[in-house]
Amino acid sequence: MDTAHVLATDPEIGRDAYTYHGHQGRMPVVIIGGDLSDPGERRAVVAHELAHHELGHTTDHTASRFREAAMVALGAAVVAAFTASLLAGLLLAASAATAYLTGQAIHRAQELDADQVAADALDAAGMDGPGLSIAALAAAPPDPRWIRWGGWVLSGHPTLRVRMARLAR
Repeated sequence: MDTAHVLATDPEIGRDAYTYHGHQGRMPVVIIGGDLSDPGERRAVVAHELAHHELGHTTDHTASRFREAAMVALGAAVVAAFTASLLAGLLLAASAATAYLTGQAIHRAQELDADQVAADALDAAGMDGPGLSIAALAAAPPDPRWIRWGGWVLSGHPTLRVRMARLAR
């Protein structure tokens, strides 16, 4: 992954990071949190964010469209429940939940794909890609209990345990 990019630090986002298309959509901009001070961790996080760019996740808005559809369906469900029929409202609410969960599942899959592409890229650069990526994930704050106990299905990110196990294979 030989991607020219702009790298900036934002102390406000702690240990988080994100990427987006820069000027005219050509060069990715990677923003990392100011709490990422370990060089290996920074490499792993930047590689992960560049992997999102390489995989097209920054231009593929499928997951976002599902979540947007969920919000529209939820609004329609409320209107239908109060003006048409409760059954119509319940059906629209079920559609909203399905669309939201589908969007989150797509986003989780994108995270796992970016983890693997980042580890492979670091390996190709002569570093221990899986090791650096696992170390960066291990240094992250632990997932909240509700996420570990099944709430991950509502999240756009897989649990840290799942991500580290995937990279350890």
